[in-house]
Amino acid sequence: MKYPDRYFILFTILTLGLAYTATDIYLPALPDIQQHFAVTINQAQYTLSAYLFGLAFAQLIAGPIIDSIGYRRVLLPLLLTFITITLICALSPNIFFLIIMRCLQALAAGIISVLARASFIKRFDPANAGYILATFGPFLVLSGVFAPVIGGFIAHYLHWQGIFIILALYSMLILLANFRYFHVNESIPELTYLKPKYILTTYFTILKHREFLQCILVNCMALGTLFTYVAESPFIYHQAGYTDKEIGLSFIPLSIGFLLASQLNRLWYHKLKMNSILKIAVSLIILGLVIMSMPALLHGFYIIAIFGIAITAFGLGLSTPIAFGKATTLFPQQAGYAAGILTAIPFIFSVLLTLIVHPICSNNIMLLAIFLALVTFICMVIYYLLKR
Repeated sequence: MKYPDRYFILFTILTLGLAYTATDIYLPALPDIQQHFAVTINQAQYTLSAYLFGLAFAQLIAGPIIDSIGYRRVLLPLLLTFITITLICALSPNIFFLIIMRCLQALAAGIISVLARASFIKRFDPANAGYILATFGPFLVLSGVFAPVIGGFIAHYLHWQGIFIILALYSMLILLANFRYFHVNESIPELTYLKPKYILTTYFTILKHREFLQCILVNCMALGTLFTYVAESPFIYHQAGYTDKEIGLSFIPLSIGFLLASQLNRLWYHKLKMNSILKIAVSLIILGLVIMSMPALLHGFYIIAIFGIAITAFGLGLSTPIAFGKATTLFPQQAGYAAGILTAIPFIFSVLLTLIVHPICSNNIMLLAIFLALVTFICMVIYYLLKR
């Protein structure tokens, strides 16, 4: 692999991960945000729900915008926009302003992530692009290792506002790297791609593909489970007496489990079919959720729950990368559209879950485990119905 390609892969993966870093880094500070603005837990969680909604909407509009304007001409201004909005988040006077800013921040981050993912198809041939995404894409989960830990420490010493300031500085470094290294083989932009009829026809064509829909369901299971857990678990651990730093550290086993499984998936990428991997993955997900529910019976000892969610994350890590890699290569000529809708529907699904998880679970770890098991069951039932 040539050095320009290595730099491109490195910084494009970091760019792709920016949307997830912006999600993960502030999670340990959710209880602090609730207390700072003197609002309910639900209202504090709306900052996450709004962000996921913004990501979902961005996925749907990203493809037409990118194909109409061009990859580099969209990426650089949007990174600057993301940095500006992130700084404004730190100045939020109330929770409602923060919710709005988080949604706008996600719109920018979502388009950036779709563009970054689709750019591999523009830089490499479809087979290599799929392998690169399946191999290096899982390293995005490292944001789930480092971001919450860093966010917990920042919140402890600089309060929750400091998280957004540090995130803006990190994003500035990514902007400078992309200015130097981001170059792809772009087709001539056409305004036809912005016409509603063309957009709807393209999305309809993609959504008729059953294999693609199955990949979406795998992502719904993964993102829905992860985002529901990260929305509710900080309040469960905070109620149990854990600090911001300790809550941040609690996300490390989850992320490591996902990462290790992702790399095992890389070895199986050309050897096993997705259905075979999925059977193993679902078994591990359910096993992990059973273990996660144990503290409710043991009256505490939440380290068991953290171990359980790590096993669940291992199962999710087995299934997700191969679904991403496979789905992205099914439509090489509409890579931006496919990459967008591949995550838009799972994000919308996650928004709905984060809105209802607290009223249903109310800081109860066993109810949360049952809720996540139900999410897995629903996604898998629909998955196998699509095979018929």
